[in-house]
Amino acid sequence: MRSWEDRFWAKLLRVDFAGIQLLAERSPHTVETAQRLAAEMFAFCDEYGGQGLHDIPRITAALMDSPIWTFWWD
Repeated sequence: MRSWEDRFWAKLLRVDFAGIQLLAERSPHTVETAQRLAAEMFAFCDEYGGQGLHDIPRITAALMDSPIWTFWWD
């Protein structure tokens, strides 16, 4: 997460019983950057967005649309 803070100015917004949320002040602006980030996020947590996103292409698309990053472990 420290690397995400350096690269995307990601700050911790919320921690709860099974997840965390970050706010990225600098979201990825290219598909290539978003794909690399999506792969990192998938390695960190196998469900992104609390919406059942379990694959790199769908996580990439979500990253391009929102500065809020949600990770869910159950």
